[in-house]
Amino acid sequence: TGSGLLAMMAARAGAAHVYACEAEPLIAAKARDIVAKNGLSERITVIAKKSTDLRVGDDLPVKADVLLSEIVDVELLGEGIIGTLDHALAELAVDDARIIPSAGAVYGMMVESEELYRQDRVHDVLGFDLGAFNEFSYFGRFTTDIRRYSHEVLSAPVELFRFDFTRRGICPETRRVDFQTVRAGICHGTVMWFELILDNERRIDASPVSGGSHWMQMVQLLEHPRAVAMGQTVSVETSHDRHHVYMSL
Repeated sequence: TGSGLLAMMAARAGAAHVYACEAEPLIAAKARDIVAKNGLSERITVIAKKSTDLRVGDDLPVKADVLLSEIVDVELLGEGIIGTLDHALAELAVDDARIIPSAGAVYGMMVESEELYRQDRVHDVLGFDLGAFNEFSYFGRFTTDIRRYSHEVLSAPVELFRFDFTRRGICPETRRVDFQTVRAGICHGTVMWFELILDNERRIDASPVSGGSHWMQMVQLLEHPRAVAMGQTVSVETSHDRHHVYMSL
């Protein structure tokens, strides 16, 4: 629950009682303090445990009607949302519980950006060739806001994966997707972001194009940039292991 913000929002929206979990005891104590200062101690119980350690009958009197979480990172899966919700759906929520967010999707596109490429690569420095040191690059993957870098979008966005958070048993998957280039250029890498579907009407879009979110993007650079032509179809292998999403051109 962190600061307790989502729990207080749920109470204000009409929840009779909210059971909020926070694994870090220091943060749980601060959340209780914040809840009390906002006059909601009678309607919000902060439990200093991971949700996977909660037990109905001990921590919660009954299973919950609504499951509300914000356990996503820039590539959606990195904070363990799939495994956490698997447990919560099985053990903590009634069968017809409202799940918020109800779904999520990961999108990707190809970009040209010499500036972005050099952010994670070293070449000539003061006349010395340090290119061999790139072997220790973190697989060319890092988190950033690509709007801070000069770049050109080379392809239309493509949905890589879509996840239904109302159902258990999401398994690792590998599939191929096709990017359609919208201009010629040098592809230095791919950019990924997520969309959260809260309900039938409300969504959170972390796209660098929309600019409507504080979330950043996951950049995956190519070891060797490649030229692409206008209107070209580029086939990409995508995969996820329930924790991370990868693309391989």
